[in-house]
Amino acid sequence: ARARQREPPTFAMAGPGAQVLCEVEITSLDQSRDGRYYIEVVGRRRLRCERDWQDNSNLRVAVVSELTDDAILPQQEATLAAAAAALTAAS
Repeated sequence: ARARQREPPTFAMAGPGAQVLCEVEITSLDQSRDGRYYIEVVGRRRLRCERDWQDNSNLRVAVVSELTDDAILPQQEATLAAAAAALTAAS
């Protein structure tokens, strides 16, 4: 309901414990007779989860920042450094 109050109607999606989220825009929304919603969404931008918690209605709420294409997550640094070292050694 909160997402539909925004213009354009957006919300973020991610699995439990995810550090990267996808903000999506609702492009189609239909409510069935039993109260369920059928929605179609389009991904708009990637976000990094800085902090998250469950609110009183058991929805996951998060403080996020925009994730640029050149951003590196902390757990990726060692892997990327090793790959760069291997490429340098091979050349």
